[in-house]
Amino acid sequence: MPELPEVETIKNGLSILKGQSITKLNILNTHCLRPNHNRFHSLRGQVVTNISRRGKLLIIHLSSGNFLIFHLKMTGKLILADFQNTLDKHTHLEFFFKSNRLLFKDVRKFGFVCLFSKKELLEWNFWRTLGPEPFKISSLDFAQQISKSKANIKSLLLNQKIIAGIGNIYADESLFISQIHPLSKTNKIPFNILQNLHKNLIFVLEKAISLGGSSFKDYVNSLGKRGNFQDHFLVYSRAGKPCYKCKNTLKKIKVAGRTTIVCLKCQKKYE
Repeated sequence: MPELPEVETIKNGLSILKGQSITKLNILNTHCLRPNHNRFHSLRGQVVTNISRRGKLLIIHLSSGNFLIFHLKMTGKLILADFQNTLDKHTHLEFFFKSNRLLFKDVRKFGFVCLFSKKELLEWNFWRTLGPEPFKISSLDFAQQISKSKANIKSLLLNQKIIAGIGNIYADESLFISQIHPLSKTNKIPFNILQNLHKNLIFVLEKAISLGGSSFKDYVNSLGKRGNFQDHFLVYSRAGKPCYKCKNTLKKIKVAGRTTIVCLKCQKKYE
């Protein structure tokens, strides 16, 4: 699933659409449209005033005051295309602009697109319960927010109500750099180490964004190109390989139902 760095990369790539109007919308599959497909016909003539991100959501701001919101889920893609590209069976939406098109594709069909007014957006439970952005919370506030929790630390990082935008890749990478075992009880981790975890999380996210995100499986940016952060993974997807730091074999475990890679020597388990 595209995480914060991937959605941020797509957002930056779509900045070319700011100030452009939607001249036509071709709905090829209605299953992904919320709350219903009929209101999407009102998009014609709307001008893109801004493009932003919240957690793993990409938001296109419209001149009507409404918001077009994409959640890419497992395999969703937003691709800028010229008028020569043909559509494939996985293309569900085709937005026409003056000089290009924006295609929403999704092989597994888990992704969805919402068209909300500001009132509807603010009342949307998913939106209302999103935790703070990693970049907009201090290390001190981050540590204070989670320090009394008895949950394991990786489960907290994956919980979008605690902190928005973090998924499996960046949880594993930041926990390894912080030398914290993913199954550590959060309330047993020293406060200064929780603060350091937040700093390392920011470091990992910024590096991933600078490298265009991680193309481990399906992800590509708005131009259909792969990211490069996967070439810098320290633990993610490296089960059975030697730890770059201590050379011990990295182990695969399950945390919150997710495959998790850990170095049992470098990452201390607080319990």
